[in-house]
Amino acid sequence: MSAIGVLAMAGMMALEFSLHPPIWIHLVVTLPLTMLACVAILRP
Repeated sequence: MSAIGVLAMAGMMALEFSLHPPIWIHLVVTLPLTMLACVAILRP
C-alpha cells in the first residue's frame, strides 16, 4: 500500500500544480481514488 500512497501523492501534487483546485476537489477526487486503489490491491 506504500506504492499506492506514493502514486496518490504524485497525482495529488500534479493536480495541485497544474490546476490549483480548492481543497474539497482533492477530497472528492483523490481520497476515493486512493481508497479504491488500496482495496483493489488486497488479496481476496
